[in-house]
Amino acid sequence: MNTSAIPSRNHNGSMRAGNVGEDWSEDESNSEHSDISVLYHGAYRFYTATDLRVVERIMSDIKVIGSCSICDKEVFDIVERFGPAEENAGRPKRIGAPHDDAMRIGFMLASGEQMDLTFCQSCAEALTDEDYHELWQKVLRSWVAELGDRRPEWLTPMLGNGILCELGKQSWKDVMRTAH
Repeated sequence: MNTSAIPSRNHNGSMRAGNVGEDWSEDESNSEHSDISVLYHGAYRFYTATDLRVVERIMSDIKVIGSCSICDKEVFDIVERFGPAEENAGRPKRIGAPHDDAMRIGFMLASGEQMDLTFCQSCAEALTDEDYHELWQKVLRSWVAELGDRRPEWLTPMLGNGILCELGKQSWKDVMRTAH
């Protein structure tokens, strides 16, 4: 029985990890489910009928520092997390060294500006231009969440912006080596 939730194309075509029971034909609305957290890498929803058949990755709607921009897997060492009494309790507050699979991808935005985002290696390799709209929406939600009630001048033009194309990939470890 395969219970992995590997980021891949699901039935909607998005990069979000989908059901691993591709040929599942029973009505899932009657299935029991439970959500569990897995080592700060997010939560998974397990659906059961008579046996474990489907695993769905529940991902955040915003980018998380030190994590893959698609699947939320932590790809940097987490030096400090927000405390239980803080607004972002449990989320990374400060990051350290990149993991071996941490990748940086540079993108050209429709406005002509450039932007770098962080990915795990498997999501970086699977990323296509069909994923850009959903990825850009996640970036926008992240900025709005981080800014709260503030709306700086630069934000409004970004709402009509978007990812145009990929400029290149590089390991974050290589980036750090060349920076020092």
